[in-house]
Amino acid sequence: MNSQLLVSLVAVVAFLGGHAYAKSDHPNMGSVFNTKEASYIWYNCKLKTPTTLECEFTYSAVRKMAKPEDWEKELAEADFAGIKKDWERGDTTDLCKGFQELSRILTGKSSPPKDAEKKLSEMPEGQKADVQKFLNAIKQACRNFSKSAVIELGRLEHDKKTRTCRIYSSFDRQTFNRQGAADWVSVQENRASFCRSVTVERFERAKTSGFDFWIFVLRKTVTNPTEKFLKTTCGEFIDETEHKFDWRARDLYLNCDYIEFGL
Repeated sequence: MNSQLLVSLVAVVAFLGGHAYAKSDHPNMGSVFNTKEASYIWYNCKLKTPTTLECEFTYSAVRKMAKPEDWEKELAEADFAGIKKDWERGDTTDLCKGFQELSRILTGKSSPPKDAEKKLSEMPEGQKADVQKFLNAIKQACRNFSKSAVIELGRLEHDKKTRTCRIYSSFDRQTFNRQGAADWVSVQENRASFCRSVTVERFERAKTSGFDFWIFVLRKTVTNPTEKFLKTTCGEFIDETEHKFDWRARDLYLNCDYIEFGL
């Protein structure tokens, strides 16, 4: 391998890995990837003074809506008496008839409405199977609204959530101050919310030569951890884990059957 080819390969890796620039004393623009979770940050920074850096961030993450091990907790917290009361209070006759007709359509025993034909024909077989399982459970609940029927409906919904990935995105802007020769630090104190915290964000130069790669580290510390919030405490509600974002991307396997966009 000649030296010119080696230089070209390094340049390609630099561009693809973090959109890096020639080495400078501060981050410019690029991407960093969470080393443990399915998330990444796109940053665009401009030097305002020799010791002050302003950065814009676009944060994106993909998370499963539920974990298999969450089901036992959901089951323990379920208000079966309240659910049954709500069911008996409403007029479920038409509701049950509607679900029964939908089941007949999915199984080919009835023709779908004209305006639903295209949507039904485009529905993936896996999704049809999930809908049919849910409809079978609903039919059982319509025949006999028992605790076991409610549990089955809840189990099916939870199972779908374990196969559903939600995509989050947010934008932020922060000011960083130079700390030492190659680090930039931002400290933000949040007193506005019920759970108060201090967030420390830091850019560290990656140990590479010739190109401008950076590592981003974020950590939040709760200042009133014992304060009660909802059904827990602020210390348990806020994630105090240190999150490290590296310039090197990695392949992720999430096994998502469904995708949702939201907060």
